[in-house]
Amino acid sequence: MPHRPRAHRGAAKGTPLAADQVVAEIDALRADVSSSLRHLAVVRYDAFGDMGGHLSWSMALLDDAGDGVVLTSIHGRSDARTYAKNVASWTANQQLSPEEEEAIRFARTGQARRALGTLAGSAEPAGTHVSRPWSWGLPGTRRP
Repeated sequence: MPHRPRAHRGAAKGTPLAADQVVAEIDALRADVSSSLRHLAVVRYDAFGDMGGHLSWSMALLDDAGDGVVLTSIHGRSDARTYAKNVASWTANQQLSPEEEEAIRFARTGQARRALGTLAGSAEPAGTHVSRPWSWGLPGTRRP
């Protein structure tokens, strides 16, 4: 559903709102925010042993109820494949890869971690790389 600006009812522009009107506005904003895709996490990894650079990734985009999607892109030497799987209540009705499950788990808990080890000549850790969960444009959040 597209976002529509909410009109203030019962108060002229510049007139302070009554406490019950403020509470009603806050409740309406909370309902709007709970359905936004604000639980996000990206897991980057090497899908094939002969490739480096963490070019493959799985990204969970979920709302407060755990509804949304997991997107996965698997990069090989000659091609790349992208998959989308629906998620409802933090679970999918399709088989998930370990990286997709990890992305959902990190999106749900807000945790981020980096695997131990270092790639040769790089500051990036070896193995799975999980970016920090983040939100776009929400008050009190910053883009990475």
